[in-house]
Amino acid sequence: ADHIPLAGTIAISPAPMVLPQRMPSNLLVFSGQYEPAILHRAADALLKASGGARSRPDDFAQKRAFDLRKVAGATHTSLLLDRNIAHQSERWIMQCLFPTIPPETLALNLDLAPYAVANKGRHRLAGSILGLIGILFLFPFCTTLLTSISPSPRVEQLLDHPPYALSLTEVAVASLAGVLILTLGIPLNFLHIYSADYLLSLLLIVGTVLLVFNRKQLRENWPPRVSNAILGAVFGFAVFLAVGAWLNWQLDDGWLNAPRWLRFAAILPVTIVFSGSEEIVLGPVQSGRRRALRFGIFLLLRLEIFLACGLAYYELRSGQVLILLLAVFLAVFSMAQRLGADALRRRTGSLAAAILFSAILAAYFVAAVFPLT
Repeated sequence: ADHIPLAGTIAISPAPMVLPQRMPSNLLVFSGQYEPAILHRAADALLKASGGARSRPDDFAQKRAFDLRKVAGATHTSLLLDRNIAHQSERWIMQCLFPTIPPETLALNLDLAPYAVANKGRHRLAGSILGLIGILFLFPFCTTLLTSISPSPRVEQLLDHPPYALSLTEVAVASLAGVLILTLGIPLNFLHIYSADYLLSLLLIVGTVLLVFNRKQLRENWPPRVSNAILGAVFGFAVFLAVGAWLNWQLDDGWLNAPRWLRFAAILPVTIVFSGSEEIVLGPVQSGRRRALRFGIFLLLRLEIFLACGLAYYELRSGQVLILLLAVFLAVFSMAQRLGADALRRRTGSLAAAILFSAILAAYFVAAVFPLT
């Protein structure tokens, strides 16, 4: 927008940046109430540089209109799903394209046209979400069916795992050491995935440290049964291909294009290392309180890594703000990933199946969600 003449520009939660040489044509900026302070400052800097709000018809005609709209109760990502934001954006676009038509007339046309089918849109969204849930419910059934005719053991023979307190300490120390090491350079920077190259580098450091400290458990589980490993890989690919296809069809751009497939292949060895260390640390899936305790320890382990990323951003000036902005999505994915891996490990009794399943899903999530640079 700094170089190409446009009818108008809409910026949703603009990131901190060097101000453009000239303000983009007819710029509308949205800023959420609960965004990080640095993003609020970025939006205010655009307001100051533009000389204040201007939204008269002659401002649109001269392509110098500007408005900063701060949305109450909004987060960085909720703005993308807000129907009111979409409606305001459409009105701004119409004013950019037809500056001579009174804004009230444009608003009336918009209210009578696309928003007359608002209820239909809600029903379609509900159907898309229910369809996704239905797809996910198919996989436990298919896993149970396959393992019922498979000679694989249902219960793992090895019940030994490192003490949870020791594992929590190891992850905390490895995470803190990792963010300090990454101040010297990001080894996976060649992936060119914004913030994910940093996160993956940290996961690789933490996973390697855990495998070194728990090499005894690793040797006891090596080599894995090939049939179980294949089962885990098949289910991992089946889940993300089915979910990605449904998302791409109904809800979001969830299908990998060629550049993202290449990143997926490069990411997979890193996620295998981390998933392997995590499964060894957590130990076999049991039942009752022990299973709940195991799931709680898993959440604490992931939280320690996330807090290390937060510390690196606020204290070490890592610049990896996207990891913090995706906190809710990372948390939801982590819990879904753990539930799926535990279901597979419990039914197959296979550590290798759970590792490959988790690693494939993690590689897909990173390759699909994080932006390429």
